[in-house]
This record gives sequence, C-alpha cells and structure tokens, in this order.
Amino acid sequence: MNPDIDNGGPDIDPDADPSADDGPSDAADPAVLAAIAAFEDTLAQRMATTVLPTAGGYAVLNARYPHSYAHNRLQVNEPASAAALLADADRVLGGAGLAYRQVSVADARLAAILAPEFLAAGYARYGEVLMVLGTPVAHQPDHRVRRLPYRPLVRDAVARGWRESLPDAAEEVAEQLADRTELVESACAVTHHVVLIDGAVVSRCELYRAGGIAQIENVVTDQPQQGQGLARAIVLDAIDTAGTVDSADSADSVPRNEIVFLRADAEDWPRHFYRRLGFRNWAASTVFERTG
Repeated sequence: MNPDIDNGGPDIDPDADPSADDGPSDAADPAVLAAIAAFEDTLAQRMATTVLPTAGGYAVLNARYPHSYAHNRLQVNEPASAAALLADADRVLGGAGLAYRQVSVADARLAAILAPEFLAAGYARYGEVLMVLGTPVAHQPDHRVRRLPYRPLVRDAVARGWRESLPDAAEEVAEQLADRTELVESACAVTHHVVLIDGAVVSRCELYRAGGIAQIENVVTDQPQQGQGLARAIVLDAIDTAGTVDSADSADSVPRNEIVFLRADAEDWPRHFYRRLGFRNWAASTVFERTG
C-alpha cells in the first residue's frame, strides 16, 4: 500500500485496544454527508493546478507535487462504469506523465461493483471509514500540546517521518510529501497540534477548517513515544480548537464545531481509538490504487 493514502504515513499512537468492537455504523444525516463531500471537493480543487471533468466526477492534478497521490487522482461521486474510469485514469494521469493511478470512490456500494474490473487491471483496493464527531469525551486540557506554525519544527518531523516510512525512495519524494502540506494552508485554515520533547515534534496532527466544517488529519506519533496517550492529547486539542472562532482577518471567520470529521482505514485499529474519543462511523468509501 502506498502510505500517501493512509491517515498520516508513519505509525499512529496505539492508545486503544485494537481488539475492541467499534460497533455498527451509526445513522448518518444526508445533509451532513453532503456538506462534508462539498468541503472535501472544494479543498481538493483549490489545491489543484488543473481540474478536469471525468466519468462520475473530476480529476485533480498538481504539477508541483507529482509524487503526491492525493493531489493527482480521480474523484468519483456519481455512478460510472469501470471501463470509463480506467480509461480516464490512463488518459488524465498517464497524460500528465504519472506512472501511478489513484481513483477515489465516494460510495462503497458503487466501489463494490467496480472492484472486479479494477482488480483485474492491477489496482489494489483500500477501504476508508468516514467518522463524524458526536459527543466528545470529557477531559482536562493537556498542557503538553502546543499549536505551532508548520515551519520549521512540524515540517522537519513530517519530512523525517516520510524518510523513515519510504527508506528506498529518492530524497525529493520525502521533500515533496512534506512540502505539500502548505497546499492545504492555501485552501483553508490549518492548525498543527503537537507534543514536543527536547525541542522536537514527537506527536502531531492537523486540523483543517472552512465554512463551519473541521477535519482532523495525519495523526502521527513517533515509535518510541507510542502508548503514552499523546495521540489522544493532540486529537482532543484539535477537537477543542474546532469549537473556536477564526481570527477576524480570516475569510472563514465563523463559529466552528458544527461538523467535525476524520477518515480512518476501514481495516485498521485506529478507528476503535477514534470511537473512544466520540467519533462515530457514518459512511464508507474506497480508494483504488495502482503504483508505478
């Protein structure tokens, strides 16, 4: 699996029992799902240098970050045939000189129909769970958490994490994957929630905010510090921040915490951890990927 589509690349702090049952999917509000989809589509297109119509949706390309799968992919929001999607992926991504392919399908039911042809074409299939915050857990503020600008400390930690996660990749790959975070900062308000030890970032996550919606992303803790509750601390701090109001000079200066969500691997244990913090399963989606 290419770690670019995972929630953060390097390991996530295991604060939960991975054998715990995360329960059935909770009832989802269609209006909230539509708002989240619009939020994600808007951010994806704001970060693109090129947006093209494709079967069932659109494609985004970013010529500055060709190593970032997340910024060079197809997004499928409406029914489309596998043949049309496979052809569009080759036409658009291949036409941009990219060896890899990524196709994100918003509806897991559609993805199940598409899967046989995608798998036959050499793609792998990865499930994701959309989790929306219900009632957050009560907690005392953890003063170990700080909110820092991206450069220099947070970026250094992100680049270091990618070098460790992709030891055989060229240096420019880690550099691009670290620098791409600044694309998000051009598209919405972003805060970085971190824990420092001896002046270095050892645990971190990001919070994206726009139009009354907040997304928590890239929850990562360095291996030696895992199991100490740091992931819990930074995620809860991000949740607290989602309930604040942006500064007056922000284009999105409105009350927050109307909708707070994240995406988690459908098969991995962090989804259990997020449920313990008040998130609930609302929907499933699928990413089809073929590495170059």
